[in-house]
Amino acid sequence: MLRRLWAVLVVTFFLSPALVGPSVAADNRTDAEKEAYAALLASITMVEPVDLLKLLVADRPENDPPPAMLAHLMYLNGNFNVAAFYFKIDYGQNPDNIESLSNLAGIMVELHANDPDRFPASSLDWALELARKAAEIAPENAGAQNTLAFVARANAVRELDARPDLAETLLQESANAAGRATGIEPERAIFWTNLARAEYLKNNPDAAGEALRRAKQAEPDSPTVFLTAQAIDQPVPEDDGTSQVGKQCNVDFKCEEICPKSIIGQVNFVSCKLENATQQSNCKAGKPYATAFNCEEEFPVFGATPGLSNKASICIPGVCFHISLKGNGDVDIRVEGGPSLGPIKAVFGADVHYSNNSGFSVDRFGGGVKFSLFNKSAAGDLSGKISEINPVEVKISSFDGKPATLKATAMGHGLIEFQ
Repeated sequence: MLRRLWAVLVVTFFLSPALVGPSVAADNRTDAEKEAYAALLASITMVEPVDLLKLLVADRPENDPPPAMLAHLMYLNGNFNVAAFYFKIDYGQNPDNIESLSNLAGIMVELHANDPDRFPASSLDWALELARKAAEIAPENAGAQNTLAFVARANAVRELDARPDLAETLLQESANAAGRATGIEPERAIFWTNLARAEYLKNNPDAAGEALRRAKQAEPDSPTVFLTAQAIDQPVPEDDGTSQVGKQCNVDFKCEEICPKSIIGQVNFVSCKLENATQQSNCKAGKPYATAFNCEEEFPVFGATPGLSNKASICIPGVCFHISLKGNGDVDIRVEGGPSLGPIKAVFGADVHYSNNSGFSVDRFGGGVKFSLFNKSAAGDLSGKISEINPVEVKISSFDGKPATLKATAMGHGLIEFQ
């Protein structure tokens, strides 16, 4: 797996013209792109790959998660350079994916700001090229316009002393892009704060203050409002009585806690974070919104690859242990076993729980009868020898004194259930 990761990086380096598509083939790449991308690759190959990335790159190419998913996951885990690498790959494979192009531009600015020695000024030049292209292709995409505003402003700040005329032009470009973003989605505070910062640098304090007021009105409790007020040396606008909305809409799925640390769990973690942001927006817009997210998988899971899923089943003759590792470190174990006579088996079991806070507990006592179909088939013989799991089973059982339940499963996954 590790070898395959290095192969991906090395092959990408030599085949990058092909990966980025005909529009930016080798002969058409700018000096800024060549220098910035070389710096990006160097930042990855000079350090050990992160463990999560090693796990996510599967042994079989057809099982690899899409590059955009890997990029978001790397970004959420703070690995911005690896995220930029995968946004680049995703855009090369999907030239219509403006989000990846725009995200790559924004990340390159962040990388330069955090480590200008490793990511030189060409990173900002390339970021501006990318942001302009995304905004040109998708003029009605508020996110692309907002990224252009952010990237143009970063380039303007660099030129304030050396080339003030160029800085002024870039600041006007930033303000124009931010204005387009706020016009498309006026309820996003960050779009207004980008406009406020651009107007502040243009020495327009009144326009900056008005943009800040609109940001506060859009999202009363947004941290970006308070950070921008400090950056442009203006007081936070007076509370207009709507701050309670922001507090009520502080939807938090607690993704870091509820999503297991398995590969599937961490892929679900990305979905959890994205869905969290969506539900916050729905709440503030007065739409129905969810307050919880399910990162769990079905229980039990047979045949799971260790590390891929947070659940696994371990069976020995006569008894099976179905283990589930929670995101917060808690453990659930379902124990099932009993004697069998041909295809019929008596089943007894219980659930054992371990919590970091409360220790061990046991519940769900009960049992029933299980009838295994095809237990004389080749598949049934093979699964029976390995783990006592048969392809198709029908079970009648009752736990904790509840009415009996009839349930049919195929390799551990429920087909029908009747109580």
